[in-house]
Formats: sequence, C-alpha cells, structure tokens
Amino acid sequence: MIGRRPCDSKIRPMKTHIHCGFHKTASTYLQRVLRDNAKRLSCYLTIINRIELGTYDLRMACLAYNSGRGKASAVRAELDRLAQRVAGSDRPVLITDEAFFGPHIGQDGETRLFPRAHEVSQMMVEAFAPHPVEILLYTRDESSWLKSVHNQSVKQDRYSGSFEEFLAEIGGGADLDAVTARIAATIGPERVQVFRLEDDRSHPFGSGGALLDHVGIPREVQQDLKRASGINQSLDARHLRIMRRLNGLALPDFLYGRMRRGVLRLQRRARARS
Repeated sequence: MIGRRPCDSKIRPMKTHIHCGFHKTASTYLQRVLRDNAKRLSCYLTIINRIELGTYDLRMACLAYNSGRGKASAVRAELDRLAQRVAGSDRPVLITDEAFFGPHIGQDGETRLFPRAHEVSQMMVEAFAPHPVEILLYTRDESSWLKSVHNQSVKQDRYSGSFEEFLAEIGGGADLDAVTARIAATIGPERVQVFRLEDDRSHPFGSGGALLDHVGIPREVQQDLKRASGINQSLDARHLRIMRRLNGLALPDFLYGRMRRGVLRLQRRARARS
C-alpha cells in the first residue's frame, strides 16, 4: 500500500513543534493517534507525548507555575532537560501536552484564562534555542468550547453549578483568540500556528488533520493511520444533571468515586443501546 512505503530518509534540520492544546480541542484524541501509530510516524517525527508520560515533569512544573504555586525556575529546569533529551534529533520534534499553559477554567477552581501562557511560551523558545520553536494551538467556537469545558468540570472536577452559574463565575466568556494574540505578541507571530477544530471537520483525517499536515505527515500516510475512538466523551444532558446533583453531595471520596463511575457506566450503556 502507498501508506506503507519507507519513510523519506532525507535529514531535515531539527525544529521543535510544541502542541499546547488548548484544552477541549481533541488533544487527547490526537495524542492517542500519535501513540498508537508511533512506529509508523517515527520516520517523520521525534514525538514526546503526554499520554505516554513523556511530558510529566514539565507538565507538573507548568501547572504549579500557572497556578501560582511554583517558580519559573522549575519550568525552565524541566524545559532544559527536555531540550537535552531531544538534542541531536535528525527529525522535527513534536511535543504535545495541553496542560503546559495551566488548568482550564473550572478546573481546580480556576477562573482565569491561561494567564501565563505567553510567559511559558517565551521560556520554551529560550530553552530550545538556537533551534526554532513553534507553538501549535487548536481553538474552537467560544460557545461550544465553554459548554465543553463546563461539561468537563462537572465530569472531572466535582463542579455542581449550572452552565449559567459557570459563566457568571468566569466573567461571562472566554476569548481564546486573545490568548493566542498575547502569545504571538510575546514570541512573534511567526512562532505561533493556530488551527480551528471546526475546520478539521472537512479534513480527510478529521480531528488533528491540519496539525499532521503542518508537521509534515503526508496525506497518504495519514490515511493508513489507526484512528482512536471513544475519547473523553461529554456527558449528555440527562447524565450531566445527575452528575451535577452527585457533585453537590458531601460524599467521602471513595463513595463519590464509586457513584461517579456508575453514572459514566450508565451513560455508556445508554449510548450502546441507541
């Protein structure tokens, strides 16, 4: 098959692509595709993937820094270690983790929209110098993104409020374009590449396709990649209401965890029957 022919053996200068999300833009789907097709893609990219714990130490340092509990020096130290790890790669590097810019709004009580994203981006550029760094970001329609983030907060963070209450707590909206503009103003627009999740609907690969194009994965290779399925599905309206009520109860963690798993299991069964 065309997609199984040997990789292009041409040596290309190292360039580091750092995919930083945003949250709720099919990041986990993309990461599973990269993991499940790692051998096939290794001829084109050196991949450091959150889902394989390749970014764990840097992820934790970034979360602490973005939340005000950690220092910039800890982030720089982990970036230096990661840069040393990929030094000498004869392929472009793709690093992917949506938590580099901190928690999403609603996660761990966060109400700010990635306030230190531009600072972390600058540290990334400095850590990998003199090799070029490019920050890759997916955005999506603000209304659908906010609904997805609220759903995730209910599902994962024991948030019990309605969508309207959620909006009130975060100030009424979330402008991801303003975050990307702040990053571009800090490190230069030539170092920032933004994709829209909605545009991938018309891409032959689907979610993540534009990013795969951008980092040099040929279309004939993409068509043979194993797809991921059932990734982090949102709660439907009925089970969202049930989970919100559950979150409002002062249950001990072990009992809450058991009941939460029960709600998720009920939704999976309901979807299987439909």
